Amino acid sequence: MKKNKLINRTLVALGFCVIAVSCSDDGSDKPSAGFAGIASAYYEEDGNQTITIPFVNGSVSASDIIFDGTATEGEDYEIVGINDEGIQISFIDDNDWEGTENLRIRLAKPSSNGNSIHTVTLVSNNCSDPEGQTLANMAGTYTVVTDDWEDFAPGAHLTVSVVDETHIRIVQYPGTTVSHQGLLLTVADFSTGDIVVASQNNGSYNASGTQATTTSGTGEITEPCRIELDLTFVLPCCGTNPGLALVLQKE
Repeated sequence: MKKNKLINRTLVALGFCVIAVSCSDDGSDKPSAGFAGIASAYYEEDGNQTITIPFVNGSVSASDIIFDGTATEGEDYEIVGINDEGIQISFIDDNDWEGTENLRIRLAKPSSNGNSIHTVTLVSNNCSDPEGQTLANMAGTYTVVTDDWEDFAPGAHLTVSVVDETHIRIVQYPGTTVSHQGLLLTVADFSTGDIVVASQNNGSYNASGTQATTTSGTGEITEPCRIELDLTFVLPCCGTNPGLALVLQKE
């Protein structure tokens, strides 16, 4: 009798152990690792190098990873490899306007550590938009290639901001010091890239205002993200100065 009771007690104890293990191990089939971050952003031109979306707290099997989003494998990106460090991706610079696309990388099962989803934003570096979308991707930092007016030397950096759907502004240009307005560019038809610089007062080169600068001209947006202008400057002291080139390249 004592022997049977001992056996029964042992079986009950084992039963509790099984229940306890099954309750505490409900995440055993989850990947041990996850993504270090939830999002990142790159330009198409980064296709010249391989970037890594890192894992944390271990590795992830390739079979646990799902790729989706608006970006297309083989057209917008290539998966170079998957190892213990993370996912290696290269981007394809196809010189086509595609707007901003995204690549969503997610785990088939939620990770017990780290993030289960990472979204990569891929920004097109082509500023020509045959579909007549917006100028939004023109905003950014530009390098001066040519400035015949000689306010800025080649290699200097200027900022271009978006004003509205048909206007952008070269914030620091020309390099006047009083009542500085920046140079406003009108891009009425983005499909052609044609630019009109309507006559505008861009401020003075001295505090007395006697050298107030009036600027006008024409130009175009060329690929990729290059602004080429032919400008005319009018100053009270020096008359009309036509045919002065300003060329900027987005960085």
